[in-house]
Amino acid sequence: MSELSLSGIAHYVKTGKDREKFGGRFEAYAAEVAEADPDSYNKFALIYVNDDRFPELLELGTSADKGAKIVFYRDGVLQETKVSSTFSYLNKENLLLNRSGTGNLFTDQIYVYTGSRFEAYQSGVFGTMDAAVTAYTKSGKPEYSYKWEGSTVSEAGYHDAIGFIYDEKDAIDPTKIEMKTAEEFLQSLKK
Repeated sequence: MSELSLSGIAHYVKTGKDREKFGGRFEAYAAEVAEADPDSYNKFALIYVNDDRFPELLELGTSADKGAKIVFYRDGVLQETKVSSTFSYLNKENLLLNRSGTGNLFTDQIYVYTGSRFEAYQSGVFGTMDAAVTAYTKSGKPEYSYKWEGSTVSEAGYHDAIGFIYDEKDAIDPTKIEMKTAEEFLQSLKK
């Protein structure tokens, strides 16, 4: 294979052939959606994460463990970033916040789009560092520890660190996006 990408590898596994370079972004997005496994990814939309005038493809998974994929078109090739289904982004500001967690341990990872892909910028973790042991306040709220970039911070300091980089009030998450089925999405590209 001349270009390595997850979608290119998946195409090769399904067909035994390398995927040709695409002539344009909408041709590439149409191929990606048409080849999507409906048991894994079944909702699609065009979004604007980076600051250019071209949209990216969002593929939303059928369950939380499938998450979502943001697919960028660059130089005839699709490049994708897998994120949780609880991600959000700032429209045309090159920033994405990926949230995930299990039990009582949660992570926040801020990514910056660098022109060809997302790169991890800063991150934090909060919760009970020993997931098996949870202490509670008198009001019944779990007592969590907070770390940002490896340093212990207060709950307010944790939220301030995110807010300094990422304005959550302007963030767009999948619940605020008009998602389409594969058929609806492919029809919309023809218009």
